[in-house]
Amino acid sequence: MFENLSNMSKSMKITIAVIVVIILSIVGVSIATLVMNNSYPIVIKNLEQYAKSLPTEDKKAIQIATKNFLESRKFTIPEDLYIRDNTYSESKENNELKSVSFIIDSDTLKQSYNISHVPVSFKSTSVNPVIDCPELDKVKYEDSNCVGMYNSTKLLKEEQKNPISKILPIEIDEKGSPFGTRYSIYGYFDPAKNQQFVINIADYTGGNYDAAIQQIVNRGFNPDDYEINYQDQSVFNNLPHVGKNSLGNQYKLSLTYTNEGKAHFNIINYSCGDRKKTEASSKKAAADWLKAYRINLAEFENGIITLCQ
Repeated sequence: MFENLSNMSKSMKITIAVIVVIILSIVGVSIATLVMNNSYPIVIKNLEQYAKSLPTEDKKAIQIATKNFLESRKFTIPEDLYIRDNTYSESKENNELKSVSFIIDSDTLKQSYNISHVPVSFKSTSVNPVIDCPELDKVKYEDSNCVGMYNSTKLLKEEQKNPISKILPIEIDEKGSPFGTRYSIYGYFDPAKNQQFVINIADYTGGNYDAAIQQIVNRGFNPDDYEINYQDQSVFNNLPHVGKNSLGNQYKLSLTYTNEGKAHFNIINYSCGDRKKTEASSKKAAADWLKAYRINLAEFENGIITLCQ
């Protein structure tokens, strides 16, 4: 063999050498790609110890998601991120792994997070791991100010004070109604009332106040325990509105928006004798008409603007 090699021409030897180099390069790239595809950052140090039945692709997804999540919160990846003892759990359906969840802690970051994940193999789903703050009774670091993907320690504390917030919003749909919704019930913290928790009922079709209150009762809460703001937004289906003021003059009420998207009511008077009296009378008539819909003018930029045509 070597005799034959020595008898080869120089050009042939070079050709063989080039082919060998190309083959080795291809093999090298393939091996490197395989290694890269099967490697991932080990952010949670003891995930392998707990998640023995979890497929590699899911462990990889959890580690990468945790790394990206921490970096999005401007944290440096710590060396002491571990699954907390007695928190790792698996849920199965027909002997198939349906989900896993656990809490991770880091003394360096003074942070804890609850991680839940649905394996890719479960019904061929492809869902990213969810990383959120643990429930208040599982908080390890009191001053962590945890902010998760969908919750925060602050929100959990507010929910503890106002349990009804856990079941809000409630939306009752009706085919053909505005926005496809008959009415909705949601809660918010009113800055004008020192961040007091307020329940708002937005009624898009009108006449649903009692039904909305009953929805709250049906879920085990007493409406009398909360401040409730009712908005009969069916008024917007009846605009523009043409009416008469106390002077007998006709006016038209409409809703308009500023360039910044802020809403206010606009009145056009069709007859202006004493302009000041006409505008004041039309404004009162329009305000009384809106009052029947429980519209709070304070919520609208500039309230009502009156003009003479």
